[in-house]
Amino acid sequence: DYQGAQFMTKYDPNSLLYISKAMDLFDIGNGYSSMVEGLQRVRCPIMVIGVQSDILFPVWQQRELAKLLHQAGNEAVTYFELNSIYGHDTFLLDLNGVGTGIKGFLETVLKENGNGKKKRDKHHFL
Repeated sequence: DYQGAQFMTKYDPNSLLYISKAMDLFDIGNGYSSMVEGLQRVRCPIMVIGVQSDILFPVWQQRELAKLLHQAGNEAVTYFELNSIYGHDTFLLDLNGVGTGIKGFLETVLKENGNGKKKRDKHHFL
């Protein structure tokens, strides 16, 4: 109860509206001929997590993002999909599932890249 009360006194509910609008307006392909061209700038290892019950960021969009990153030339793309009842809140409520995916991703990146100077040559799906 204390944390909830503290949150309510410090949180501006309008901030969620601004964040939501910014997400709706963001287009990584803006200023480029395509989204793939815009994604060519992303050269680091990246993990995309999809949750089957997420309606804010549908799982099909997460799959598509991983595919487009790979098409853009990023060979260090890992896609991880969770079957969870918690939807978009899965990252807050399913710590074991999300943690397992992130742990595997970080261990793989560290093993394959070590100091970060080597490139991965596979598209990984966990």
